[in-house]
Amino acid sequence: MQYNKNSSNASSSSSSSNKANKVNSQYKYEVASELGVNLGPDATSRDNGRVGGQITKELVNRGKQNIDQNQMKYEIADELGIEIGPDATARSNGRVGGRMTQELVNKGKTNAN
Repeated sequence: MQYNKNSSNASSSSSSSNKANKVNSQYKYEVASELGVNLGPDATSRDNGRVGGQITKELVNRGKQNIDQNQMKYEIADELGIEIGPDATARSNGRVGGRMTQELVNKGKTNAN
């Protein structure tokens, strides 16, 4: 399957946005429960970070399904004006990796609904 960078930018209506927020909130508490974290005003930032990190990890994994990651990497690098390869800087590689993560999280959210 060819990577389509526009697929994650689809707009949604207000009602579907409200439904997504309810699902996201419920999902957050499910993940917290799996990790043994009690969310609320007394939760530590470390515990909140564990929950957020796990959610991001799961969304990225969902986003990776049926995607050509290598092609995605080159398309994003081209979009950012970065030439990737053995001589690329850590900063350049980080920018490409960060954008890929954003795209995969957005795709993972789409796949979850």
